[in-house]
Amino acid sequence: MSAKNHVFQALFDARYDPATGRVANPLVTLDEVADAIRELVRAGSIELSDRNPANFIKDYLRSARRNAIWPAAIRDAGYTARQRTGVGQCFEFFPIPEGQEPFPDDFLPTGAEPTFTLQTLSLPVTTREIVRVDEQSLAQIAVKLHLLEHFLASSPNALGNGLREITHLQNNVKLRSSEIDALYKAVAHVDGESRTGAIAVEVKIGEPIIAEQIEKQALAILDDHSFEFCIPVIVKRTRKGEIVLMQLAPVGRDDIGPDGRVDIGGVVYGARYVFAPELPRL
Repeated sequence: MSAKNHVFQALFDARYDPATGRVANPLVTLDEVADAIRELVRAGSIELSDRNPANFIKDYLRSARRNAIWPAAIRDAGYTARQRTGVGQCFEFFPIPEGQEPFPDDFLPTGAEPTFTLQTLSLPVTTREIVRVDEQSLAQIAVKLHLLEHFLASSPNALGNGLREITHLQNNVKLRSSEIDALYKAVAHVDGESRTGAIAVEVKIGEPIIAEQIEKQALAILDDHSFEFCIPVIVKRTRKGEIVLMQLAPVGRDDIGPDGRVDIGGVVYGARYVFAPELPRL
C-alpha cells in the first residue's frame, strides 16, 4: 500500500460506520490531511511530507493507476474520493456509482464525434518538433492554430446561443479558487443585444476530468461582473496525434443556486481533431 493510501485509509476509518455503511463528515480538510500524515509518520507507518496537503489528492488523480491502487477496503465499502477545492477543503469521501470505477472521468468522448484535420503548416518545423506532451504545450498549440475558434464555429449549441466572436485573453490563469488553462473573451448576440462572457478551457492529458473543477472555473468567471456568462470547454488528448474537444452548455449568473453552486450539465457538442502534418511528440 502506498503512503497516501495509508492516509486515505486512516481518514476513512475515522469516519466510516460498518453497521450503517455510512461515512460521517465525508468532507476532509487540508488540516485533517496534514494531521493524519504527521500522526502516521510519528507511528513509523509511512514517510511522507505534510507540507503541501493541497496537492495530496491532485497528485493521486494524476496517476494512470489511480483505480487499480485505490485501497481495497475503501472500495469494498463502496466509497471513492472526489477532489474538493475551496477554502480549507481537500477531498470528500463519495459513494462509488454503481458499475463505475472509483475515479472515472466525469466527461468522456462518445466515439461518435465528427473528425476534423487541424493544419500545422503555419507552425515552424522546429516548433512542431519540440512540442511536449503536457497541458501547457497543448494550450499554446490550441491558441496558435485557432483550435477554439474552429471548434466553436462548428458547434450548433454555441452558434445557436448567439456566439459571434471569441478572443484569446490568457493562458494559465490563476484565480483565488480556481485555475483556468486558457481563457477567452466571448461575445454573443441574444434578443438583439450584445452580451460579453468568457470561455474557460480545461486541458487534460491522461488525467480524469472532474466536474467540480469545471464548476469552480465557471463560478470564478461569473464572480467577475465583466462577464455575463461562461462557456466551459474541455480539450483532452485521447491518444497520440489525436485530441477531443467537448463543449458544455453556457451558464449564467442566474443559473447559480442558493447554495452557491451551478449545474454545469453534460457535454452538448464534441469534435475530434488530428494534426497534419503530425506533431511528432503530441
